[in-house]
Amino acid sequence: MMRRSLTQQRAAFARQAVEEAMQQTSFTHYVMLVLSLPLLLHRHGLGQTLSYLRIRGGDRERSPYLVLYRQLTERLNAVFSLRDSDLLNSITRMGSPQYLRLSMEAYAYALALRRAVNEARANREDAHEAEDDEE
Repeated sequence: MMRRSLTQQRAAFARQAVEEAMQQTSFTHYVMLVLSLPLLLHRHGLGQTLSYLRIRGGDRERSPYLVLYRQLTERLNAVFSLRDSDLLNSITRMGSPQYLRLSMEAYAYALALRRAVNEARANREDAHEAEDDEE
């Protein structure tokens, strides 16, 4: 069996995350968040972006903010095998080199999520057009 590259793994993880988000939360709001995620990470950094997502999500499990926060946490834990399940706690205790690696992976994953969201939106539009053609 051939091993998938990190890029392929990231893309598959992103596609699965988008499919799950379609079931868990308001997809329209989730799309807006995902499309802005690379800019948030670039402008504010990983720690501030995670804090923003967690605070805005509050205690609402189905909040798109918390869904995206959990997805980022799951991806970074999968790649880096972090000991603490709470990503914010982990990054406050790590050194600069590891924080930089996490930030780079978070940004790459944000771009993969954006591509996956755009694919899902295109598929949904195609499905709606097909339904309209049948009528």
